[in-house]
Amino acid sequence: MNKLKAAFFAVMLFTLVGSTFALGISPSRKVVSFTSDLQQELSFSILNGDNKDIDVIIYPRGELADYVLIEKSSMHLLASQKEVKVRYKINVPYSIRKPGTNTLEIVVEEVPSDYEKQTVISGKIAVVHQLLLNSPYNGKYLRTMLTTNNPEEGQNLELSFALFNEGTEKLDVLRGDVSVLNSNFESVAQSTYDFNPLDIGESRKDVKTMYLNLPPGDYYVKSNLKYEGRIINLDATFTVGGSYIEIGGISSSNFKLGEINQLDVSVYNKVSVEIKNVFGEIIVQDKNDKVYNIIKTISIDLLPNSGNNLFGYWDTSSLAIGVYDLLVKVKYSGREAQKEFEVKVLNDQIIASQVGISGRAVTQQTKSKDPIINILILSFVVLMILNVLLILYIRKGKNPPQIPPSTMNVILIANLVLLGIVKNL
Repeated sequence: MNKLKAAFFAVMLFTLVGSTFALGISPSRKVVSFTSDLQQELSFSILNGDNKDIDVIIYPRGELADYVLIEKSSMHLLASQKEVKVRYKINVPYSIRKPGTNTLEIVVEEVPSDYEKQTVISGKIAVVHQLLLNSPYNGKYLRTMLTTNNPEEGQNLELSFALFNEGTEKLDVLRGDVSVLNSNFESVAQSTYDFNPLDIGESRKDVKTMYLNLPPGDYYVKSNLKYEGRIINLDATFTVGGSYIEIGGISSSNFKLGEINQLDVSVYNKVSVEIKNVFGEIIVQDKNDKVYNIIKTISIDLLPNSGNNLFGYWDTSSLAIGVYDLLVKVKYSGREAQKEFEVKVLNDQIIASQVGISGRAVTQQTKSKDPIINILILSFVVLMILNVLLILYIRKGKNPPQIPPSTMNVILIANLVLLGIVKNL
């Protein structure tokens, strides 16, 4: 009997842990330009994912907490309310800003109701809405990134410079010196490029071409980007003869906007030797080159002349419906393959078009259409009802039906496995 109670207590404990995901917030992050005194009314939504009556308190914290007025400091959410909007006002003087990102956090914390205090011992559950106020740096300030293609033998090397003017002054003079080094770090090619002026707040991508005649192999790019007496050092790698790994498509089955979704990248090993420790990095940014996520994937080993998937997890809580650029970098053995995708994000699917530096395009789409999910959820609910009925049966002092230990173990394992599956849907 004690073993039976302990087993079902463990199952119920796991279920309570799962309930910590019931309280949500959307969007979890919002970005606002901070270039003068800021007076705005904004909002976010509290998500009641568990469909129960809950009480929450709402309060600001962080460096800008004194400059926000929240419409309500506490709320009661009914079980029927899946989403409740919270409005707040900010009044932030420009004089207090610091260059870069200024952060305000609004905390939504669940608190026990009177009836809950009598029946349940529960911990605090809290979610946070972040407001990021981006303020320019004083004077001239440039941020930049460099990526390259992997040219076939006889093709040109294409250098993609992402330029962001994050200062308070226009950048009139920009010049980049580029050196290409072989695997022995010997210089094999050099070039210099001029860039058009960059206005205050402007961001753009400039693609420069190097005409190379290099044998197959691995190479390095060293670039010094000079502007207004300052220098930014940039590095990149590329492989002549093409990358050993081909990046195929990008997809997300069962995609739901506002949630954490698994993102899959198909990769193919083009050579006849195994490539170990292959992993990816996916940079999500909008058409203004504002970065929303940097996703790290798991590492895998790729068998000779075979394909597989890399996957990571994409938090879309700060995204809206729209079109985003996803830069995929697959890294292996000191090398790197890259491909860029234009991704249209909808409520329940993404539609990806491969654009890359080379300009090739192929469209794919994924949608949440998996009937087995409903079967798993139904099975989980049935098991949980049986658990509750058995616990009530025991609490009334009655002896439960005699269940063989092997059957009891199967029931317990089924509970835990189904709980893990449902939590990851």
